[in-house]
Amino acid sequence: MEVGDQKIVTSGSDQSGLDFSGANFGESRDLTGVNFSGANLSSASFSNGYLGVGEVHTKHHMVDECYPSDLSSSDFTGADLSRSNLYECALNNADLSDACVEHADLRRADCTKIVALRASFNGAHLSAACFDGADLDGATFVGAKCGPDVIGENTKYSGQATLSAARFCNASLCNADFSDADLQGVDFSGADIRGAIFSRAKMQNTIALLSNERFTNIEKGPNGLSTE
Repeated sequence: MEVGDQKIVTSGSDQSGLDFSGANFGESRDLTGVNFSGANLSSASFSNGYLGVGEVHTKHHMVDECYPSDLSSSDFTGADLSRSNLYECALNNADLSDACVEHADLRRADCTKIVALRASFNGAHLSAACFDGADLDGATFVGAKCGPDVIGENTKYSGQATLSAARFCNASLCNADFSDADLQGVDFSGADIRGAIFSRAKMQNTIALLSNERFTNIEKGPNGLSTE
């Protein structure tokens, strides 16, 4: 793609700190290993884009030195990342506020201290992703898959992450770690939180629909879970 006088973005290139606001990177574009750290990607479209490595590309990863993209500290406000491959990508300190990340693959992604106010992660694959210290107020995770990955590593929303008024309706949250998180007003209706950890979490007005065995063996916070 071209933005103004910028060169075409190719896999493995260094685009750190550049302005790609409103850019359209096209569907199914291979952007693995691109360094977008600190770049302005607000309102950009990566729909169906390929920025991560993925389990099925492990051999390619090892032999051809193909690595996930560095998206740390980038500005993705209002961006379209739907169905993008972000497997193992570094998104730490990025801003994804109002972004569409629906059905994207964020397994094992580093989302530490991201800001994703009102972002939509509906249907996303988030196994073993780390959201420690993230600001996810008003974000939606409806139907998201946040259970442990194939080697048993859990998704983390701990480290004082804030998720006030977030929605996890019908999400798979088995063994997810919400320790010390601010979950006030979060909606867990229909979610599967077997084995999830809520130690020291703030859970006032948290909504949970208790059904079948979905809420067994959980470690509750000091205020428990309210029901409707």
